Parts: sequence; C-alpha cells; structure tokens
Amino acid sequence: EVVVFDDDAFEGMPPVQQAKWHWKFWVFELPLYVLPLYIWDKAIPRRAAKIASWSAPTTLKIFSDVTCGLLLYDLGFFVCHYIFHRVPIFYRLFHKKHHTATEVRASDQVRLSGVEEVVDVGISILALNYMGAHPMSRSLYNMVIVWMLCELHCGFVFPWSPQEVVPFGISNGSRGHHAHHRYNRYHYQKFFCTVDRLFGFVDRRRARMDGENNNVKLA
Repeated sequence: EVVVFDDDAFEGMPPVQQAKWHWKFWVFELPLYVLPLYIWDKAIPRRAAKIASWSAPTTLKIFSDVTCGLLLYDLGFFVCHYIFHRVPIFYRLFHKKHHTATEVRASDQVRLSGVEEVVDVGISILALNYMGAHPMSRSLYNMVIVWMLCELHCGFVFPWSPQEVVPFGISNGSRGHHAHHRYNRYHYQKFFCTVDRLFGFVDRRRARMDGENNNVKLA
C-alpha cells in the first residue's frame, strides 16, 4: 500500500500512470547536470590540500555533519522552492522544467534549469560549509542525498522507505513529493515536512497503490 492525501477538491482525478523512461534524459538532462560540476571540480582542484590537513573524524562528527547538513539543506531548499512557486516569473523561468511530468520517476531529480541546479547544489555547499563538515562527512553526505533524491522521485513506497522508518512522521518521502508534483502545491520541503506542517503546507489526501499495476489510485 502507498500514499497520501484528502482534499475533496481533488476527487475524480485519474489514476497515476508511471512515467516511461525517456531518451532525452540520458542525452540531455544527465550531462547538463553532471558536466558543469565535473568541469568546476577539475578547473578548481580545491580539495586535495585541505583533505591532507584534516585528522580522522569521529563517528559522532560524521553523523552530526551529515544529519545537520541534511536538515540545513532542507530548510534552505524550502525557502527557495517556495519562492520559485510563489513568484510566477521565477516559476516560469527557473522551476517549470522540473514540473514537466506530473507523474515522477527517479530521473526527474536532475530535470532542472541551470539556475535551479546552481541554487540546489549551492544550498548543499553552504550547509556543509556552515557545519565545517569533514571531507569524509561530505563524501557520505553526497551518497546519502543522492539516494534520498532517487527515493523521493521514484514513485514507490517500500517498507524501508524513509517515510516508513523515520519516527513521528517527519519524513516527506515519495508520498509527499508525488503530491507536490501532481498538484503543484503542498510539500515544499524535500526530505522532511516539519516546516511544511508549521505553515500548513501538508496535503492530507489519501490514495492507494494498486499492487498489480503499480498505479496510484485516489481514494
């Protein structure tokens, strides 16, 4: 069983159909996302000298860097994401591309405009820099956030998904993010929903996923 919500205004919406793989992702979207980062990293080799100066981190240091980095990133993303949606010209120029598909899959995580990519990656960098994160923490953070981004856009809920495991229902997960893409509102945070709850941006609709055809159907 999967997912979300409960606003009568959405009654009668058609079943969710999982989006198909698209060749444009592999030809355009992935290189557009990866190449600028690769070129930047090669043009400014800023890490080697710094890594040599760091001592080995403690487990607590790595845990706090990654956890607090994700929380700070999510807060910064919420602010920028909400602005992208509330300012029409920003939405059209910078964020509309990400909402091309209402039924998302994992590859949509890199379907970003150039400005949105800079903002998204920049928030991560600022969060880790503010934390004074250890290089090993940064490496682990990158692995964790890539996995969380894939999970967020995958369109499925598994028993091990964050929204099923993280206590107190504070994880947004694919449920909330699917609702955001489908209705273009609610759930402006990426990984958590604490700030969304504070401002009333959580959609309480309910739906179920059909186990045979993997379609989300509205209750």
